[in-house]
Amino acid sequence: MLLRRGRRAPEGTSAWTAKYLLWIKGRVRFEQPAQGAALLDYLHEVEHAAACIRRLEQAIDTAVETAPDESRP
Repeated sequence: MLLRRGRRAPEGTSAWTAKYLLWIKGRVRFEQPAQGAALLDYLHEVEHAAACIRRLEQAIDTAVETAPDESRP
């Protein structure tokens, strides 16, 4: 969406990093309210996916910590 609208992140900013998201939230604006609403919806989905990943990683860590030791007879 951003590239189609001519919005490019500053040099040295990698896509979907914390710096990139800060740039989007702080600097990207659109003239059309519908475009702004779509951008906010996309950002919400990115944040939702990141939260899901954190929860799943935590669940995996917990499962590994509490798994029985298979190396003992």
